[in-house]
Amino acid sequence: MARIPLTLAAAILLSACGTKGHFSSVVTDGLTGEPVDSLRLLARAQQTDDMTCKVLEGATNATGAATIQNTCQGVTYDLEAGDSTWLLVGEVSFEGGTPTSDVPLKAWRTPDGRGVYVLEDGALSPVRTASDMSSLPLWSKEEKVRYPDGVPRRVTKIEAGQHLLIVGTDEINRLEWIPLIKHEKALRFGSKAHFFDMDPWWYAGIRFQSKTEYEKVEANLDKAGVIDVKQGDRQVRYLAQNALAEGRYVLVGTDDRRAYIIDF
Repeated sequence: MARIPLTLAAAILLSACGTKGHFSSVVTDGLTGEPVDSLRLLARAQQTDDMTCKVLEGATNATGAATIQNTCQGVTYDLEAGDSTWLLVGEVSFEGGTPTSDVPLKAWRTPDGRGVYVLEDGALSPVRTASDMSSLPLWSKEEKVRYPDGVPRRVTKIEAGQHLLIVGTDEINRLEWIPLIKHEKALRFGSKAHFFDMDPWWYAGIRFQSKTEYEKVEANLDKAGVIDVKQGDRQVRYLAQNALAEGRYVLVGTDDRRAYIIDF
């Protein structure tokens, strides 16, 4: 059998998916604006039978620049970070086979999953200060007040330079911030026929003066300290220290039994 010359074989391989192109980008950190170094970028073909075109990759350098070579004509690529703890946002789909240069992309540090986390200096840690929530009826009323069964000795605190992350569409839509306010005296709940006495404790969204005198308190989320990021089916909310007034809060859903306790 005759052997195909090496140069001819290379030409056949190169023409298998048509004209080759490239894609180049500059990737910056969405929070800091700094270049993201050494981040692998994967370009996955939406549809192709050519194995040489299915997945291509490149990596960012110290300036955040990256180039993916040999993109295939007629193939649409979706770009993603090779590290799942980074979320790429921007024009992450492109057509292969032509030169595409200096596309700006933002990379956001985020867990690959759902939940509530603290981000500090690029490091992620889950919020572990949580408690079950209970409720008691206000004096001579059907309305109830919620309160944590316990408060951890050391509560997670969001300070300057840190961000609190709520990760997942359901979590962002379900969880709400409620001020947690301590009443320094004993309180009585319920009614004369069936009452409950509580020692000084923390209550969600109500500031008591007495068992019959109180005011409701809401959390005011400052949009200037909140960033919502979404790409595909991944969604993350970033809250800076100034997103909420100084104080203690529970982060909990209306029907949730478990709540996070967080200081700002």
